[in-house]
Amino acid sequence: ALEAPFHVRSAYAVAMGKEPSFTSKTSSFTATMDYIFVGDVFEVADVLPLPEECAPCPNEDHPSDHLPIGASLRMKPNS
Repeated sequence: ALEAPFHVRSAYAVAMGKEPSFTSKTSSFTATMDYIFVGDVFEVADVLPLPEECAPCPNEDHPSDHLPIGASLRMKPNS
């Protein structure tokens, strides 16, 4: 197991209560491979929505084999 001297959490798990179904999808592979890790001094205000299903990538809507991810963060007061 990987350990760090500080606590981090996944922005998507915080905002949605779970990790996305996938962040990379090809004709032979589907997995959640991309994360935004945030420390305890941040609140996750929002995350970029991800599809529950899509055609294998790259495709017309997603020109990469990874979907774009993003998060809006706020610094917690008194941090």
